[in-house]
Amino acid sequence: MAAPIPLTKAADSGVSEIGGKAASLVRLAQAGFRVPDGVVLPVAWFEPWWRELRGTGAWAAFERADGGPWREHGAALQAAASALSCTDEMRSGLEQVRERVASWGDGATCAVRSSSPEEDLAAASFAGGYVTVLGVRADDLDAAVRDCFVSALDERVFVYKEQQGFDVRQPRIAVLVQRQIESEVAGVAFSLNPLTNDFDEAVIDASFGLGETVVSGEVTPDHFIVDRPARKILERRIGSKGVSRTVGDGGGVEVEEKDRSEEASLTDEQVLELTDVVGQVEKLYDLPIDVEWAWAGGDLHLLQARPITTYVPLPPSMLTEPGERRRVYVDRGLTDGFTTNTPLARLTLDTAERMLASMCAMFGIPWEETEPGETALMQVAGNRLYVDYSQIFWWVSPQKMAPALEIMDQLLSRTLANVDRERYKPLRRPKALSAGRILRGLWSAIWHSGRVLWRAVLAYLSPPRFLRHFAREREVYEHKIRATPVDAPIPELLALGDDFATILMEADMPAIYPYAAAGWMIEAMRKRSDPETSELLDKMNRGYEGELVVDMGIEMFAMTRKLDAALFDDLDALAARIEAHDLPEPFLEAWDSFLFRYGCRGPMEMDLRSPRYGDTPMLLLRQLSFMAKAEPEADPGIAHRKGVEDRKHAYADLMRRSRWFRRALLRRANRWIEHYAGERDTAKHHWVMQAGVTRRNALWLGERYVEAGRLDEADDVFHLSWQELEQAERDPDFDLRAAAREPARYFHLLEAQVREFPHMIDSRGRILRPAPEPDDGAAHGLGISPGVASGPVKVLHDPYEKEIEPGDVLVAYTTDPGWTPLFVNAAAIVLQVGGVMQHGGVVAREYGKPCVAGIERALTRFEDGQIVEVDGSAGTVRDADA
Repeated sequence: MAAPIPLTKAADSGVSEIGGKAASLVRLAQAGFRVPDGVVLPVAWFEPWWRELRGTGAWAAFERADGGPWREHGAALQAAASALSCTDEMRSGLEQVRERVASWGDGATCAVRSSSPEEDLAAASFAGGYVTVLGVRADDLDAAVRDCFVSALDERVFVYKEQQGFDVRQPRIAVLVQRQIESEVAGVAFSLNPLTNDFDEAVIDASFGLGETVVSGEVTPDHFIVDRPARKILERRIGSKGVSRTVGDGGGVEVEEKDRSEEASLTDEQVLELTDVVGQVEKLYDLPIDVEWAWAGGDLHLLQARPITTYVPLPPSMLTEPGERRRVYVDRGLTDGFTTNTPLARLTLDTAERMLASMCAMFGIPWEETEPGETALMQVAGNRLYVDYSQIFWWVSPQKMAPALEIMDQLLSRTLANVDRERYKPLRRPKALSAGRILRGLWSAIWHSGRVLWRAVLAYLSPPRFLRHFAREREVYEHKIRATPVDAPIPELLALGDDFATILMEADMPAIYPYAAAGWMIEAMRKRSDPETSELLDKMNRGYEGELVVDMGIEMFAMTRKLDAALFDDLDALAARIEAHDLPEPFLEAWDSFLFRYGCRGPMEMDLRSPRYGDTPMLLLRQLSFMAKAEPEADPGIAHRKGVEDRKHAYADLMRRSRWFRRALLRRANRWIEHYAGERDTAKHHWVMQAGVTRRNALWLGERYVEAGRLDEADDVFHLSWQELEQAERDPDFDLRAAAREPARYFHLLEAQVREFPHMIDSRGRILRPAPEPDDGAAHGLGISPGVASGPVKVLHDPYEKEIEPGDVLVAYTTDPGWTPLFVNAAAIVLQVGGVMQHGGVVAREYGKPCVAGIERALTRFEDGQIVEVDGSAGTVRDADA
């Protein structure tokens, strides 16, 4: 059994031996920071207890458990662990610890802290999950150590480990015994602002006595925000600090209740000194850091340091230096086509960037010229697609931009309206936006855009003629995509991006322009109309025929009616019967037809890493299983057909009651809707078709590299660029593992710690937000599908996280076509990101579901089971009982 290890001799001990907390303190001490002396009972020291515990009935039940219930298993294991006795070797180890404690002087007490190997890591902090016991006398060490050990079996630890991907059934722990610092003031400090994500702001919370009152949230502490580069206190908020805890004369912790709201716990000099020290710790770790500290006898002690695991990082290419004028970026991956709140694979972004380059080439604009180094307008970086809006602010204020974006993204519109232009507007005109460059670009675009402009004009003036051209070109494009062989050379695969750029600009987009214009015309008329006419105009703006994602959901629901619903209870058996063609012919025909048309689609479909219905049919079966439980009246086709009839009746009614000029506008808008509304998703469908083939071929390459020993997993290919893949094809010695390592590390970092990618973030990490909402008890957004419905909330981060039962209110960050099946059972939909023209709004309207978008912090302000009322007309969500 391993012996206790003094912190001063633990330099060669790794995290797996002494745990994350102890390893961090060893690192701090080696760097010269003042760390209280201590000794570690390493992981191996507890092996006798683990051995005995694994022989109990509680452990056997724990082993059999499949995903919990962790509360019951944790309680049973903790009860068994509390009854364990120390072996002779363990008692000897505790005696060595007592000798160390005695060396600290008469009456010295200890802080006994857990130090799990999974704790205080860059991707997982476990903050608050394990136990710390303060003011422990040497004679009471046994009980304190046992308390820390038992905390490794706490339900909170099990749940967090499961969320972070750790093996719940392999608990491990070390325990750190440190000299207790009898602090006059203590607390926590962050090297970045956890509320705003600002990298240049330190945040300090402080109170009198031991820092446990601050860490546990027992008091309202003093709160300081400091501009680190300027060493200036930006905010000073003195808390009540109504409770203080101190070490008793005979050990233990004493509590004093006293309001100290008139007294600051730290001087300005101490605040700035602590800020400097936190900055030094951040530099040591090369990561934003969270520090627990204590001031005693005029000395600053560091008690703990752990990486902050919930911030939004930025790649170096997007950062400005501390104190420099900042740039501000908009994440277009949340709206423009991608519509995803997850990191995008490197190969996905490389494919998108090549497509953008092809589009620029169509207009005679070299892509390199539009990306001049540090002033790049487009930033394909950080596994996202950003646009530098600072440069745009040179020409137009964010407040003037905001209204135009409301129809696509309400939250972005509100955020832009709240931006301080002067803080982010460049001091000099950006080179990319110089008059000469703009004029050259415009002239080149006009010179090269004859065919594109002609198609756009034709789409407006003669829809039937345009659609005949469109149908022929779409057929050629889609046939070429489907005919691409799996072993196509990379240049042939990349040429598909050029083909997509061509059909996008010459066919898909010209089909969208008139439809969008019709929407703007109807909305403009609606805002100038009485309530009855406004309602008719709203009906005219839905009930579209031929819309791909709407039809996809209707076809999926119809498929489920062709089988007994009980067959969807065992999806593996159903998949086997589909493979064997052992099902009714109408279902098999519908299945094959659906996969032929929509096999390239699936949840989070814009990222090449995401599986498709065609390559992973279980995705489709699982989504069909959600629909199979729905009642017949939930058929989205019923609501859609009613929407189509309502639109036609509304148009006829409006024509009867309108004057000649409005009738002319209505006639034009209706014509465009009739011809083009069904093409709203065609451009995205064409991209997804290409992406499906690209994914298939990239995986084929990945499998070849795995067989050749050049990659570990076929999916690793998505962390490479096309240039690297082409080099790998030419050079068998090219190190693919090394090329993929850092992109994969950063991707998985984002995947683990970023729950919500912000709409706007500046070049020092500060997240920009909209102005506060009215304080009327409701969450305010944009109503994008009318109606009122109430029901229990279901918050989903992805479309497979949990099942939507009939009557649930679906709350999501944003949605793409992979979410469509969930709309069938939902009573209403609430989105953080979305707009009238986005997927969620379109499908909700066609299925007759109330929908509100633009609700800030939607994933955290609502919780499962909460009964809410969603008003898709007023754009509000409120507690149903309010």
